[in-house]
Amino acid sequence: MGCRVCRYRFHQGTDLLYMTGFQEPDAVLLLESTGGLPEHKSILYVRPRDPHRELWDGPRAGPDGAAAFTGVTEAYNIDELGAHLEQKYSKMGFSVWYCTEEYVHPDHDDVIINSLTNSPHSHIDNVHTYTQLLHKLRLVKSPAELNLMRKAGQIAASAFRETMHSTRPDVMEYQLESVFEHHCKMKGAQTLSFPPVVAGGSRANCLHYITNNRELRAGDLVLFDAGCEYHGYVSDVTRTWPVSGQFTAGQRELYEAVLRVKQASIKASRPGVTLNQLNRSAANMISSELQGIA
Repeated sequence: MGCRVCRYRFHQGTDLLYMTGFQEPDAVLLLESTGGLPEHKSILYVRPRDPHRELWDGPRAGPDGAAAFTGVTEAYNIDELGAHLEQKYSKMGFSVWYCTEEYVHPDHDDVIINSLTNSPHSHIDNVHTYTQLLHKLRLVKSPAELNLMRKAGQIAASAFRETMHSTRPDVMEYQLESVFEHHCKMKGAQTLSFPPVVAGGSRANCLHYITNNRELRAGDLVLFDAGCEYHGYVSDVTRTWPVSGQFTAGQRELYEAVLRVKQASIKASRPGVTLNQLNRSAANMISSELQGIA
């Protein structure tokens, strides 16, 4: 049975975080075209201030604080969203862009969908999905974003080195996980990118093993797949190394074969090359390397 009073840390949806930088739950961003693009106004709906809840859970921005922090044109209480949508779309026809491919928050999604499509007063010409368009914008990184991505990679690389130094027989997989997480957070990462895979010996054959409850054994390899999040941007690194500090002859042969494929794939990564092309190339190289070992 779970703990009925436990609280889980909130993680903002990445699209909303990209558009606003706002980190609180129960937030909805509305962008309205005014007089033709690119002219628009931005409206953010957020939780209201609540002294009682803030005593338990910490401070909230409220509409005024959210507007000051994000720079949106207007900000309102999230409870006003449905009424505002019905008032807005009852006067004239609109084309609406909404994330119809993946609903994030059932309660808010219901309010939005009902206000847009089920209200007798709404006049909606078309409903489109914005996801692909927004993600095309997110593909192109600004210099500031690139710096954040580099920092996330640097923190993870440093944490991997520290974790390797802490590896020895009889250490538990979850203890290595704790070394990695501690180092990342001490270097400024807010959280890990995902639950790490710390797989000693044959458990590395499981594609998404995250139980991490086995004791590391002398002579085995340990596969470690982890990363960290730094101000919304994440790293994702996989490395394998010997628990005892030295490869056996067979382990070294296989490791160096994979290393050659990795280095060749990095060299082949250049503008115009697709991820599918890189994947096929890497698969062919792995096949060739394994045949050479056999």
